[in-house]
Amino acid sequence: MAKEKSNKQFMLLSALGIFFVVDMHAGSPFGIFNSIFNYESFFMQMFVFISGYFFKEKNLQTPFKYIWKNTVKLMIPFFVINAVYTGLIMLAKLYQPQITWDCRFSVLNEGRDTVFTLPAWFVPMLYFVIVAYTLLRLIFKKWNSIIAFSVMAVIGTVSVYLSRSEYNTIYTVLILKIAFFIQFYELGVLYRSKLETYFKKTSKLKLILFCIIANVIMIGVTGNKIPCHYLYKMKGFMTDIYIMPLLTAVTGICFWLCITEWLSDVLGESRIINYVSNHTFAIMFHHIGFFTLLTYVLSKLPFAKEFDYTQFYANAGWYKYPAFEGVKFLYVIFAFAGCILLCMAWDKVKKLTERK
Repeated sequence: MAKEKSNKQFMLLSALGIFFVVDMHAGSPFGIFNSIFNYESFFMQMFVFISGYFFKEKNLQTPFKYIWKNTVKLMIPFFVINAVYTGLIMLAKLYQPQITWDCRFSVLNEGRDTVFTLPAWFVPMLYFVIVAYTLLRLIFKKWNSIIAFSVMAVIGTVSVYLSRSEYNTIYTVLILKIAFFIQFYELGVLYRSKLETYFKKTSKLKLILFCIIANVIMIGVTGNKIPCHYLYKMKGFMTDIYIMPLLTAVTGICFWLCITEWLSDVLGESRIINYVSNHTFAIMFHHIGFFTLLTYVLSKLPFAKEFDYTQFYANAGWYKYPAFEGVKFLYVIFAFAGCILLCMAWDKVKKLTERK
């Protein structure tokens, strides 16, 4: 099994985060508190927050070594996995010419490559946020996280305004994403250095009630519109209250911080959750591929009479075959099981390689 994580709360938080990603892409069949804390209003921001939480000041002693470490950890797998999926798509097109699955390179703007790895747009975005944050810390020697977060929150709000004003072109979208997400990286740093002590002392029940009430109010104010959607191309901000994406992200993160603190006593020693937490990026990369595999299997069953091949050939894993009531639950379970088995197989291969 994977190396055990010492911070059980954040282990749970990252495992829940990747579950939300898979659940949302399956059509939200589980939809855990989704009617109040919509997944898209906070979960990608939460991953950046988690990454910021684990930032260490000692990284600034060897900043370029730290950047290279993240290049190896994030960008090289991004390119390699996308190359593999590109090859698989090319083979599939040879077998079935009607397939039009997307396969394009755009790491410097939307951060996507193939139809299967679209959710992994998060990886280059996080990488560039880490690089930008590290360089800022080098430029500004005297750093106050409270002031820095306040400034970044303003910049993030401006990025929402610019995106709503259709300045999110292929040439500017990466800059807008960095401007929007870096505030959550700093929020993670700020939480660990100053806010966590107060958070631990505060009544979690009161915080949960506050978050629920705040989100209900914001849902009413926005007319139940998702405050942010399609963040990979910064085109899904649904409200002209430009600070709303920050507010809903903070309440969503706070809510799940409270829940995971409660659950850590019960689930903190779970080796399965720990394993999922250690492989969130792999699950993000591969779950659409397993959606596609399941859809293909279902299409070959005797009862697959209304299977939409046009949709399947165009959208791969984004097309869910409505084979029976509740099939979307099966998509979530199948994708998670498939990703975990794939990771376990890869871990065994690495161990055999290391022995040689």
